[in-house]
Amino acid sequence: MGYTTDEILKLSLFDIVPADRHELLRQYLAKIRTDGLASGQMVTRHKNGGTRFWIYNNIFAGRAIGEPYVIGNSVDITERHRLEQELKRTSHMLERTNQVARVGGWDYDVQRKTLFWTSVTKEIHGVPADYEPQLETTFNFFLEGESRRKITAAFNKALNEGAGYDEELQIKMLGVTNLGSDDRQRRI
Repeated sequence: MGYTTDEILKLSLFDIVPADRHELLRQYLAKIRTDGLASGQMVTRHKNGGTRFWIYNNIFAGRAIGEPYVIGNSVDITERHRLEQELKRTSHMLERTNQVARVGGWDYDVQRKTLFWTSVTKEIHGVPADYEPQLETTFNFFLEGESRRKITAAFNKALNEGAGYDEELQIKMLGVTNLGSDDRQRRI
């Protein structure tokens, strides 16, 4: 945190925890006094004014010698926190861009055998926002014939060989009634 041993010994947690987090600090102190242990995430201020993020697992040791003290185990997760925030920001920007451009996307986790669709993909396919796609039925959204054969072949090639694909395919519109067959197809 940038302090010398002499400097840090003259400070309390209230000196190194930002003022807007003092109520959380008070809650931490109350918990460790009553429960004898506490764990979680804490924010501190570096000597240079920067912010540091920590995960901690602390135990109240009582009054073994003189003043009560806490045995603390903390890990600096500042870089991980920064990366998580950057990922959230990038994901949000990508989602907003996809919304504006009406570009959908999907991801298949091979190990877990789970399929994820973006909100735009769900809108394109005419399913509710809480729809959970299944690999076994996802290809049924594509028009039977050439479009379904192409997406199936492209997916299998991606799965088996790691090859990417860029296809223009027709999908079926679910929940659409009173339209001619040409109006029920949308090109993607």
